[in-house]
Amino acid sequence: MISTDFNQVHHRNTLQTVFLQVFEVLPGTFHLDSLGLYEGQIIPAGSVVGFNDANRTASVICCGLQKTNTASLGLVYEDTTVKPGAKIIIVSRAFVDKSKVPACTADLQAFLHKIVFL
Repeated sequence: MISTDFNQVHHRNTLQTVFLQVFEVLPGTFHLDSLGLYEGQIIPAGSVVGFNDANRTASVICCGLQKTNTASLGLVYEDTTVKPGAKIIIVSRAFVDKSKVPACTADLQAFLHKIVFL
């Protein structure tokens, strides 16, 4: 069982709760692939990411679903600033408030099998 500290995550600016309850985070951290992002940009908690567990990298999914990313998707655990060497924590099982998950379309939600959108 994970710590209750994982049960609520707040956007820095809005203080809105994204995660209602988190059941599982992936072990360790993932290196953020900054391709298409700019340094200093904030990746908000709840953003959808595709990840590669073998090389421990993650990419933000912001413009639809790519077939190569459908097998391994999760949500960013906490607000993350894009910078060289940035690392993120990925949530793989949770209850979330769907109105507060940034840019998560119904198509993406269908591939997040262990995330329940309430």
